[in-house]
Amino acid sequence: MTTQVRVDRARLHHALLGATAGFLRESGVRGLEWDTLPRWAAPALIVGSGALYGGVMASYNGLGGDRVLMVAYGAAKVPLLFVATMLLAVPSFYVLNLLLGVGDHFARVWRALVDFQLAVSLQLAALVPVTAFMNLTNGDYRVAQAFSTLLFAGATWNARRALARAYAPLIDAHPVHRGLLRTWIALYAFVGVQMGWDLRPFVGSPDMAVQFFRDDIGNAYLEIFRILVEAARGALP
Repeated sequence: MTTQVRVDRARLHHALLGATAGFLRESGVRGLEWDTLPRWAAPALIVGSGALYGGVMASYNGLGGDRVLMVAYGAAKVPLLFVATMLLAVPSFYVLNLLLGVGDHFARVWRALVDFQLAVSLQLAALVPVTAFMNLTNGDYRVAQAFSTLLFAGATWNARRALARAYAPLIDAHPVHRGLLRTWIALYAFVGVQMGWDLRPFVGSPDMAVQFFRDDIGNAYLEIFRILVEAARGALP
């Protein structure tokens, strides 16, 4: 009976992952209608959607004891991740636009970047039920951690379509924006990975104390390389 339950769960998770991948691949997020919304609408939606997803993501392992605090941390840290990534990446991107002679377009560029961030956060908010179900039916912390990481990566990758729509008139005005569009996606991912590492934990290991930040903040890329090397050594006979 226990074996059958495990098999059914595995099939359910497989189907769930397939449906989630389909959503991220096929869904499109419309650009923000700036003329019909107040200025605070986009930041509010980004923060609210991020907080919703962060709280549900951190609900892995239940709400007992100090895990409620972990949920509050998660709700605070995902919007913080979005805001910190934008604050660090946008100034460098602005300077690059200036150097390439399109600095006077940056008001429209900024709107496109906000569209991009909004697309990421809204997709994650739409995936809240999927994440909640995964947390309820999955007993492996590493799976919960990897699942949310993949959703972040998938939502970010899919949001490039919202960015491309917003960038279309900019590219028509000056072809250099085509390369800048690709540069922004790479810059956002590069900064976002490091910020995500520094702001750990988001899910929170059940074997560790609940805390807002981990003590071992360092270079994400060096740490990932070290983990891969250790995993490769462990796989060798």
